[in-house]
Amino acid sequence: YNLNRQQDLCSFFEIGLRFVPEKAGLIQEAVLSGVWAGLATPEQWGEKKRFVDFFDVKNHLSQLQTFSWKTGNHPALHPAQTAALYHDNECVGFCGALHPELQSQLDIKVPVYLF
Repeated sequence: YNLNRQQDLCSFFEIGLRFVPEKAGLIQEAVLSGVWAGLATPEQWGEKKRFVDFFDVKNHLSQLQTFSWKTGNHPALHPAQTAALYHDNECVGFCGALHPELQSQLDIKVPVYLF
């Protein structure tokens, strides 16, 4: 929606609780998710226009928490551009480029990264 309205830098995140079924009932887990599409920074005269890349997202996530980054797989993410994030030897999430088929179906022309 935003990209179709000349918003060349789109970044959104959400922090909240998700409910996970366990034998004893539902438990709540805190989660963080986000998407970054288009430009890496707002356009300005002092910096060249460039699109967001994996390392921009990795830099921001690394400022929040210390993660180990390993090759990963997720159906919504690009097979060759996906990382699994580990904290204390436990996989806590994924980060990567939107899968090319999804990007094509959504008619998005700029890079999109999710975590």
